[in-house]
Amino acid sequence: MSKIRKQLLFIGLAALVFGCVPPLNKKYYDETAETNMNAIRSELDSADFALLESAIIRLKAQNKRLIDVTYAEILLEGKKWALEQAEMEAENVIQEEVAKEEALKTEKLNQVVQVLCIEKGFVESHHFDQLTFKFLIRNNSEKEISTIKGEVSFNNKFDEFNSTYFFYDQPIGAGQEVIWDTSTDYVPFMGIHEDLKNKNLKDLKYVWKPDQIIFEDGTILE
Repeated sequence: MSKIRKQLLFIGLAALVFGCVPPLNKKYYDETAETNMNAIRSELDSADFALLESAIIRLKAQNKRLIDVTYAEILLEGKKWALEQAEMEAENVIQEEVAKEEALKTEKLNQVVQVLCIEKGFVESHHFDQLTFKFLIRNNSEKEISTIKGEVSFNNKFDEFNSTYFFYDQPIGAGQEVIWDTSTDYVPFMGIHEDLKNKNLKDLKYVWKPDQIIFEDGTILE
């Protein structure tokens, strides 16, 4: 057999073998993509085919190398990505539900105890300078309160937060209100602390977030 005939025979056999490769097992090349995708369309359901198409688009957008990667491998990447997205969406739903429950809890406790910051100040000290606060605490319930736990969060225009732990353990009669003076360490050069030191209270935002209310009769609201 002549050399030329052997070469032609080899090319023919190679073409035959390559043609017998299932479309999904073929490697991706831009030049043959349209033909192979048309063949693959009949092998996959619409959902998987859509995953394959989106995976190719996404991988190209990410400048991923597709040469020598089979369509089956690309589809697997698409399924992994879809699973990750589903897990993220499920986690977001859970977080949204937790946030809703937390908001309802805060609203419920706020109906029982109202806290207003009516004054703030700054005091220099040999040890740690202090940011001072004066809070009005109002018991809107019909029972005497013994302890209140929560936090007051101040923030500035850059949404930088400073949370002050709130723990008040003096009796407050039903329908009564008290004034509470408290303080926290001042941190120099911290944006929100600079605002708390220098700005007027009316120019700052704050949120009272109750966590637990303990009544004199031992019942707990949280």
